[in-house]
Amino acid sequence: MPVDNVRDLGVIIDSKLTMESHVQGVARSCFYKLRQLRSIHRSLTANARRLLAVAFKASQVDYCNAVLHGIPDRVVQQLQMVMNAATRFVARTPHQFYTRCASLVAGLQENSVQDRFAGF
Repeated sequence: MPVDNVRDLGVIIDSKLTMESHVQGVARSCFYKLRQLRSIHRSLTANARRLLAVAFKASQVDYCNAVLHGIPDRVVQQLQMVMNAATRFVARTPHQFYTRCASLVAGLQENSVQDRFAGF
């Protein structure tokens, strides 16, 4: 019986190797965790929010990102939305269509998802 997706070391690989299932799962998990962090953001200092966001990105978005090299831009956009939400968490700004996340927090390491796995 053929299957469409397999999971190995936490990475979901689909039959077409688009990594779409993996990225959707990562994005879903990340947005859930960011919603949980937003419930305590008023009691955190700016530095604590920054450290949480950097640790969050390192553990969630960067895990096994070498397998994401060369994926379609529409799939990368889902991870970019996670990175933007983490940046808004640090800057304590609400989600708005016109908010430019790159200008919010310049010192939060790289803001582009493409830059995070371009070297692989």
